[in-house]
Amino acid sequence: LADLSEQDQLYLKLLGINSVVDLRSDDERAAEPDHLPPDLTLRYVIDPVTVDGTAIEEISQRLRSGELEGVDFRAMLIEGNRRFVSDFGGAYARFLRELAQADNLPLVFHCTGGKDRAGFAAALALLAVGVPRETVIEDFLKTNTYTADRIERNLLILRVVSLFRTDPELARPLLGVEPAYIESALDTIEREYGGLQAYLRDELGIDDDTLSKLRENLLES
Repeated sequence: LADLSEQDQLYLKLLGINSVVDLRSDDERAAEPDHLPPDLTLRYVIDPVTVDGTAIEEISQRLRSGELEGVDFRAMLIEGNRRFVSDFGGAYARFLRELAQADNLPLVFHCTGGKDRAGFAAALALLAVGVPRETVIEDFLKTNTYTADRIERNLLILRVVSLFRTDPELARPLLGVEPAYIESALDTIEREYGGLQAYLRDELGIDDDTLSKLRENLLES
């Protein structure tokens, strides 16, 4: 939401958005604050899933320099999705509780890229209301379809800013998504917590009443 144009802001107002959940860190929000309509009254929820800023800067430098030997972006994102489950349960529990309150809806949630932290948030919400795993993975992969132009544009920019030292294909796993990313999170839920219901109940503290409200708010009758 940091790059919203005036037309985008108008569209957001027409949607009647009541809440925004921002999953970014303090540093990310400070660097690129959301550009929301100034006359729009809404609930703004800061719910950070904190990323390692030092690691991100190192990756950026290596992308610009072309020094990518030993860097496995695919493995990094697989591990990142695993950590969403085990390290950031509190943030995702708060997100689900926001969705469970009808007065908070319609609701927009986002991170920086809109595919990793927010991607797991979307997957968790869908799973919580009973959407099958296969469908959740299909939904997760739609990022590649809807952001295809942006991905290709960023790969081209990367070639230029690196003075053509970086093979853009090496960075493609970083800009898009793959089934293995979200499967890492889902497999962690099964392996370490004994399944989705146990994870929601025991790790996130999501009770039956909250799950019922989620289904009521998110599913069509």
